[in-house]
Amino acid sequence: MKDRTTGTEKGTIRAREVFEEPVENSSAVYIRVRLADLDQAAVENHLLAGQQSSGHLYLIEGTFSDIARYAGLTAEWIIRVARLLCEPLGSGRIFTHTTGTTDDWYSSDRTTSWREVVHGDVLLPGIYEFEPAHRIVLSKICERQNRSVTTTGTASNATTFREQLERRDSRCVVCGSDMPIKTSHLIPRRLGPDGVTDVVERFTGVTGVTDVDIFDPRIGIILLESVDHWVDHFQAGFYHITNDTYSVHNFHAPGLTVVGSGAVPGLTLPLLHGHQVTLLVHAGDHPLPPPGIFNWHYIQCVIKRFGTPRYKNLPDIKYFVHPFRTASDSPDEENSDDFDNNPPVSFLSL
Repeated sequence: MKDRTTGTEKGTIRAREVFEEPVENSSAVYIRVRLADLDQAAVENHLLAGQQSSGHLYLIEGTFSDIARYAGLTAEWIIRVARLLCEPLGSGRIFTHTTGTTDDWYSSDRTTSWREVVHGDVLLPGIYEFEPAHRIVLSKICERQNRSVTTTGTASNATTFREQLERRDSRCVVCGSDMPIKTSHLIPRRLGPDGVTDVVERFTGVTGVTDVDIFDPRIGIILLESVDHWVDHFQAGFYHITNDTYSVHNFHAPGLTVVGSGAVPGLTLPLLHGHQVTLLVHAGDHPLPPPGIFNWHYIQCVIKRFGTPRYKNLPDIKYFVHPFRTASDSPDEENSDDFDNNPPVSFLSL
């Protein structure tokens, strides 16, 4: 019989022995890490959360059908999501079990019977464990709590931001419409300069940054108002394919079209989910957001949809959110988020 677990010439598909022994809990997909692989601060936070110092922390859970909607047929999505959660620019590896069920392995350590998951492997239900190259510092979680307003102190910055993006993007980067459009912050303003710096350094690899602020065009794009609503709420994200090409993933209800709503009478519109977009600089000299910025936004969408309660409730796992200004100011034209003071933060070149 062909060996389906080794990827050798005996079998062209690397897959769990589910073909001979069906997995009992066949509808679940999990991504986990060993607590022993977390950095010391994370371990201490985990203990403060009432968990044991040994064992595992499950980060992602979902039904196979739900995960497959975003992952497709292969495990590439699992590999990428695990790395974005644990070490976005690292080279950690993913392992999965070749025998038994998720119930058998849920509370057990992996053994030598587990195999490494590589690009091109078939996506299967089960447990996927991330093995880092270094101690894991988990990606922080951004929660949208309020909408922002633009104070008189930042109105000019917001206006300049909009002008720069409109010149560069010309129109909605998803559907191509030029009205009504919004300037969408991929990194919400409510994170403030420290949060922006953290995202840039962790997801792009740029360190010692000096020249970006929360209105920098490298962290924004032009979207139709109705599309921006879903992007702003981490219910639509951009899955990087290659260079400046992305596949839009809809984490909300199925049926949304590229204009951010359901079907429009008299129009035949593509669905939002799976719609490919290639970003272009139409005019001006402002560069596009780098893939790392889109990756940060995308992993926030994944966490919101599939993050486990244990992960979401870890102490200090959430970004500090700057207070929402409630003074009688003009409403925020961007429909993004909510930090008003704008000190510069570090950012060399992306």
